[in-house]
Amino acid sequence: MKFGRLMRRSLELLFLLALLAGCSKDGVDELPPQQWRQLNIAVQTHPAPVAVGMNEFVVIVSQRGVRPRYDYLVSIRTDSSDPWKQTIQDGEIGVFRRALLVRPGQSMLQVRIKYNKEEGILHFPLYQHPRSATNG
Repeated sequence: MKFGRLMRRSLELLFLLALLAGCSKDGVDELPPQQWRQLNIAVQTHPAPVAVGMNEFVVIVSQRGVRPRYDYLVSIRTDSSDPWKQTIQDGEIGVFRRALLVRPGQSMLQVRIKYNKEEGILHFPLYQHPRSATNG
């Protein structure tokens, strides 16, 4: 009887540890948030740090850091000479995502926010993995 209880507790603990490991932020880099008007703009990168090649960028738009805003048009690019790429809105939760090509030496993500006739451009520094330039 005691062995069965011990086995059950061990399995519960193993399950809990696996669940917590799945919630970790490994592979995600959160860039320092910025403000535009009354909005907080945060950016996450996948992988972290960014690497040469395709990277996913997640832009999180909220008002005062709490209320998600989804009624904005968000576009991103990694170079001023590149065309803007419109992000894909992830429901009505203030999350916008898009994958972009990052070339060696690119060190800035530009985020353009549009609402009606207002527009703002924010610049987020990117930190490439030191080996990524050679891994191509």
